[in-house]
Amino acid sequence: MNKSQAEVLSELLNKIDPSDFPFIKGNTIHIGKTIVRPSRGKYAIFDIKENCMVCKTFSKHSAVAIAKRYAKTSKLENKIKELDDELNKHYNDCLFYMHTMNTSSNPIRVDVAEMRYDISFEKSLLIKEKIDKFIFDDK
Repeated sequence: MNKSQAEVLSELLNKIDPSDFPFIKGNTIHIGKTIVRPSRGKYAIFDIKENCMVCKTFSKHSAVAIAKRYAKTSKLENKIKELDDELNKHYNDCLFYMHTMNTSSNPIRVDVAEMRYDISFEKSLLIKEKIDKFIFDDK
């Protein structure tokens, strides 16, 4: 009942999930049966087996998380998309507050914008951490 080393190696290779080993080729990230490409300031996720676009996201973190989940389950993870939309909102808020701080001559308005900027920036960092948990935790 001894198996040859080639048979053992073949069994091990068949157990490996290709979505656990993403690779980058050019500006495209390949994750299992999905690819992630930058597209007009966003990131598009494509299913290469079905030859269709899965969705578009604001951040690369969200795109990779969705692509990884989709490669494993063939289902779109709505929670990640919601987090991505929230991250997009806080990013735009930060841009607005930064512009207000740089252009306003009213010190009270600058101070309020600075506080709101800090809040939005912290929330965006927390959202990125939540999205990273989807990438690195296999649940």
